Amino acid sequence: MPTNKEVLDVIEKWSGQRPPKMSQRLEEWWNKTAPGSTHSGLVFDPDGIADLVNRLQKAFPNPPHLEAADFKATGTVKTVQDLVDALQPTISAPPAAALVASPMTLRAVKPVTVSAKSKKKKKVKKTRTGKPAKKGRRR
Repeated sequence: MPTNKEVLDVIEKWSGQRPPKMSQRLEEWWNKTAPGSTHSGLVFDPDGIADLVNRLQKAFPNPPHLEAADFKATGTVKTVQDLVDALQPTISAPPAAALVASPMTLRAVKPVTVSAKSKKKKKVKKTRTGKPAKKGRRR
């Protein structure tokens, strides 16, 4: 699970400068940092996108699947924050076996023990005869 700093480090290596804010649009940042940089002759789509995807795959060995289409105008990754969000692992649905398993199967291997200090026993009031007292007012 990449952190914001780790993603910003990749973007800094990719564009030559660190974006000032997470809401920075990637294409605008690529074009803004282009003059006088090593990528001044490259356009964002497709060269800049391909370079960024390659760098992300090297920096994060098992990232969620990102394609060049995700960074295009119709894609979902437009800002630095969108990229961070896209790199976070997604929680997949539980396997079907877990849904049909009996409660005993899903129980932990070792049951949790509760210490005597954490257990609070209610003290039951008893009458002179030793039986529990009835609730409510006395008559």
